[in-house]
Amino acid sequence: MSARLTGDGYALLDTPLTPPGEEKLDSSVFGTWFWKNEKESGYIHIGLDEKSKYLRLIMLELETDGELEVSEFSGHTSSLEGNTYFNLKRVRPVQDESAGYMIIKYMVRSASLGIALMDSNATEKAKCLSFFMATWEF
Repeated sequence: MSARLTGDGYALLDTPLTPPGEEKLDSSVFGTWFWKNEKESGYIHIGLDEKSKYLRLIMLELETDGELEVSEFSGHTSSLEGNTYFNLKRVRPVQDESAGYMIIKYMVRSASLGIALMDSNATEKAKCLSFFMATWEF
């Protein structure tokens, strides 16, 4: 398993942690999640793409300077040794098809989604680059 560093500083793996379709998608992540901190606020919408049967994740980020960023990902969930992960490929903005998988550790607790984004040393040291909690929006 090899990792490459993206321009954003996140690791991309050549293969997902588990093959797509090996496990049922974790529906506990479906819905709209919100976060806000001193630099930005945003929404993450997660659901099932009916056509591909993969997870679809759309993220809207509003920076404090007014810049709006939109990202879209496709992928699946994995569970390994009691931990849960997103295996995501970027859909938008368009990225090289061979770009690889962004592996994101997550946990759903009560009305919160916790996300840990891993840096390029994650496969060797399990070091997390950042962590934030998003609250469930109804």
